[in-house]
Amino acid sequence: MQTMRAVAYEVVGRGVMFAVLAIGVTMLGLSFDLPLMIRTGAVLATLLSASLLFFAERTRRLDHRRTEFWNSIPEDKRPPEPHARFASALVLRETYMAFAMHAAIAAGGLWTISGLLLLIPRFAAH
Repeated sequence: MQTMRAVAYEVVGRGVMFAVLAIGVTMLGLSFDLPLMIRTGAVLATLLSASLLFFAERTRRLDHRRTEFWNSIPEDKRPPEPHARFASALVLRETYMAFAMHAAIAAGGLWTISGLLLLIPRFAAH
């Protein structure tokens, strides 16, 4: 089960890393307008969290044999077939939920910064 968790974190983490990279580049492109940059990051981080929650819910209906996660597990570390579907769904769900929580925390931080910027007169006009 530990091997499955490690593989799940690697596979899901890779996808989340690319999403975070895209969010960061988008924010960097909007760096000329600080409030807009922070709000855009907050919206995109919220969407990332929501999409991870969607994927977590979808794990129950996935055919585990057709996932990158399953194909990344060494064959000698895979659980026996009667338990494989349940174990895969459980591990993937936990992993998606963990990354969704981190994305939600980041989104909350960005929303907080966005709200605090409204208190600064220079940025309140936006």
